[in-house]
Amino acid sequence: MKKLFWVFLVIISCSISYGENFLLTTYIVNEPGSPLAIVVPQNISSNYFVKVSFDTNLIFKFYHVFGQSVSIIPTPVLYGKSNLNIYVYKDNKEVFSTNVVLEYVGKKRKVFKLNLTETSKNILKDSKRIEEDRKYLLHTITSSTPVYFYPSELKPFILPSTNNITSPFGLLRKYSNGKINYHKGVDFSFTPDDNVYAANDGIVLVSSNFVANGKSVYIYHGLGIITSYFHLDEVYVKEGDYVKRGLVIGKIGETGIVTGRHLHFGVYIYGSNGYVAVDPISSIKFFNEIISGKSVVKKGENLGKRYE
Repeated sequence: MKKLFWVFLVIISCSISYGENFLLTTYIVNEPGSPLAIVVPQNISSNYFVKVSFDTNLIFKFYHVFGQSVSIIPTPVLYGKSNLNIYVYKDNKEVFSTNVVLEYVGKKRKVFKLNLTETSKNILKDSKRIEEDRKYLLHTITSSTPVYFYPSELKPFILPSTNNITSPFGLLRKYSNGKINYHKGVDFSFTPDDNVYAANDGIVLVSSNFVANGKSVYIYHGLGIITSYFHLDEVYVKEGDYVKRGLVIGKIGETGIVTGRHLHFGVYIYGSNGYVAVDPISSIKFFNEIISGKSVVKKGENLGKRYE
């Protein structure tokens, strides 16, 4: 049955000289890492793209979904400004702009001290190898991500584990070396089910062992969505594999820098030149609304700027 992805003219509706209406799913973001999207009520050409003010090197594509064009946009966690500027370009010409209010910026947040294992404390000292791994991942993912990959069937995303979540996204954490960083995913306990399941159909971009993340898997699902699975004990997939949603891709472990045995699950929005971590829980809910054909654009005021 053909699904229709209905959207209503709302929050942002701006007709430009090219004839497109750009609709925004929200203009206020309450929680760090919650994604949003720009929606065009028709299929547009591939020479349209989106940039954001927190990192102008990133370029986000539009993807065709149920006769419409959708560009999923991440929001930053550690950001000093309370407004996020969003720009749409056609080729190299800016054709639309708007801004989103980040309500969480400036709010006081508690810092939690991590109780790392002794092995993890020693690994943390190897900053050179950690940085080498980071650069390798960035290069591998940005150079190999099949941005034109599109699943044969859009399926709802699932969580990679049925176990309890033990640590949420965005938590500020202090390491044994004194550094403070935010949690770029969610953690699941290792019991009662130690299986790790693919969150959706996709292509395995990375399947390797890293000093900080341990045995890890990265999967690209189309629409600019990447998921990651860290600290695995066993890995059952290799780079280039096409995996189905729900496939067991590994076992929960405690490899890399950890406080104990658990699964770290991450979700990223891919943009040319990089990728940005978003809250897996709110993101999966948001992705599934888009995939199901539900309206993700809410009523609101016209905040867009039109360029003639």
